[in-house]
Amino acid sequence: MKKVLAAVIAGILVWMWGAIFHMLTPLGVVDFKNEVAGEQVVMSAMQSEFTQGDGIYLLPSMNLGDHGDEAKAKAWAEKAKVGPYAFVVYHGNGLPGDPANMVPQILHKLLTSTIAAFMLAVVLGAIPGSYAKRVGVATVIGVFA
Repeated sequence: MKKVLAAVIAGILVWMWGAIFHMLTPLGVVDFKNEVAGEQVVMSAMQSEFTQGDGIYLLPSMNLGDHGDEAKAKAWAEKAKVGPYAFVVYHGNGLPGDPANMVPQILHKLLTSTIAAFMLAVVLGAIPGSYAKRVGVATVIGVFA
């Protein structure tokens, strides 16, 4: 029961840190770009060219079956190096639900943070040795999380 309570408290703290990080520091939006000139042209092009439906599109594109072909892979790498390059998450019918409604997102983040904290508590409980060793392991996991 102690681990569950600790996980819930830790999940809440991790969620609070995420909220602070994204809302009160410039780091949460450091590379976001706003107001694309010619947005409607880009949107129309996506609707007409992204014919495989919702998903992730890389531009320049490459047929997934061609990854084994060294010449085609090299040609793609050259196009990507020259640019432009884009990683697009595409939803042809818009975002599901109300994007302004943050409640589902907050609950999801809170739940996943709590699960991660519980898993960390289980892992740290299984590590023999000193408190400092467990703090070190938690720090390393946190750095890579």
